[in-house]
Amino acid sequence: MNSVLGDPALWGQFGLPGLVIFALFLGGLIFTGWVVRYVNTLTKMHSAERKEWRQEMREDRKESTDAANKMSKAINDLQGVLEKMKP
Repeated sequence: MNSVLGDPALWGQFGLPGLVIFALFLGGLIFTGWVVRYVNTLTKMHSAERKEWRQEMREDRKESTDAANKMSKAINDLQGVLEKMKP
């Protein structure tokens, strides 16, 4: 960290304003690092949630398809029975 911003003594030669500027730079770097880690954590969590959502959608789609297939089979069976009943 000090290699990026230099030595605090270097900023200290400008007195209190120099130390305040150094502290602000250092605080900004620390805050930026924290934000980047936080965003990465949120991204990983959201990715895991999306994976769960997609799995649930697949299961729901399969159930809907199965229900539609059963209904189609029942209608076809009913048509067959009705055709046999025709005089």
